[in-house]
Amino acid sequence: MRGKYHLNIFRGHSAKRCPVQGMALLAVRLVLLFVCCAYTLAGQGKDEITGLLDRGRVACRSERYVDAVRYFMQGHKMAMAAGRHEDAFWAIYNLGVCYFMVGDTDEAMKNYTEAYRLQEKYDLGDKAKSYVTNGIAGVYFEDGNYKKSGELTRKCLDNALEKGDSSTVVIYASDLMLLCNKELKLDKALAYGRIASGYLQDGDSENSVTVNVTHAETFFLLKRNDDVVEYAGRVLANKHSNNLNKSLMLIYLINVYVDRGELVKAMDCARKALPILSERNKADYYNAMAALYQKMGNADKAMECKDSVIMYHDSLNSIAGRKLSENSKVRFEIVKMRTDMEKKEASLEQHR
Repeated sequence: MRGKYHLNIFRGHSAKRCPVQGMALLAVRLVLLFVCCAYTLAGQGKDEITGLLDRGRVACRSERYVDAVRYFMQGHKMAMAAGRHEDAFWAIYNLGVCYFMVGDTDEAMKNYTEAYRLQEKYDLGDKAKSYVTNGIAGVYFEDGNYKKSGELTRKCLDNALEKGDSSTVVIYASDLMLLCNKELKLDKALAYGRIASGYLQDGDSENSVTVNVTHAETFFLLKRNDDVVEYAGRVLANKHSNNLNKSLMLIYLINVYVDRGELVKAMDCARKALPILSERNKADYYNAMAALYQKMGNADKAMECKDSVIMYHDSLNSIAGRKLSENSKVRFEIVKMRTDMEKKEASLEQHR
């Protein structure tokens, strides 16, 4: 979703892979996760429990996950002792978010499962149930279980449709559209796209970016070039669209214009895309450029672009390795922090 689940979440390659595939869902899901962190505190006074959850949210947003886990653990314990089950739910749910963000899907699932149990036991409402279900769907997706991820996201969509919650209908339908794209079930993707479009209330909003990006992806896979141009244009014109979305749309357009033989337009898109490329879409950009230079008859430039793709993948592997190492260190720090907290609590209990 951009998560997400969010968020990241779409990995792996396919012979028919398109540039955006897997990235938009990550963004969607991560948006949901962080929105949920904010929702935790809505309408509550600044007492000690709320203050802990507030600090946890800030730490989570700042990627200080060890601190965030500490605050949410303390908040969860105090909320349970005080019988404030809704606060306890959001604390344990957001613990799951923290673990998910550092790649520990086992711990994320444990916390999501406990949050789900609290929601069921104390009937905390559809919003809580929908969010934690979506979080669990993200774990399944990360673990490669796309079928289960889709089933759970469909439940979230059905609930949103029943309640008439337009904003979440758009998000969950877009998630399912991207899942279908991942599995190349493009007719189903279009069906979910119609649902998302039908509930979209503002054509110049963040949700509209999500809907248009997912449609552009589906149409790109279907090779419906006219529709790709239309939806990519909507994304590029939307003030809420970020550089990742814009560069992905420009990469689509390079491919479309090369396919049409409109090489001047393709080169214009290439010039616009280059300054806003992220690490995530450099390989797709250089693959598109290789095809463009090949079409122009410039074999040397085409070969340079192919070499750039190889260098990019080497760099990406190095970055992935460093990230994995960093996440492992964070997970160790979290385990150490939890152990220290448990020892202190045991010592206090023994003293009592």
